[in-house]
Amino acid sequence: MKKYLIYSIVLAVILFVGSLITLMIYEVTKLPDSLNRTITEVEEFTKIRSSLQI
Repeated sequence: MKKYLIYSIVLAVILFVGSLITLMIYEVTKLPDSLNRTITEVEEFTKIRSSLQI
């Protein structure tokens, strides 16, 4: 009976670590898109600001 408890705990830890790794990979692949969007917004903001000063 104790052996099954150990197996289930090990399986739960493996699944948890696997989900964390998957989440980190997903965030890393999503990062360039958000960086691109932020750069575009900053460029548009500086264009609007420079056109207002002239």
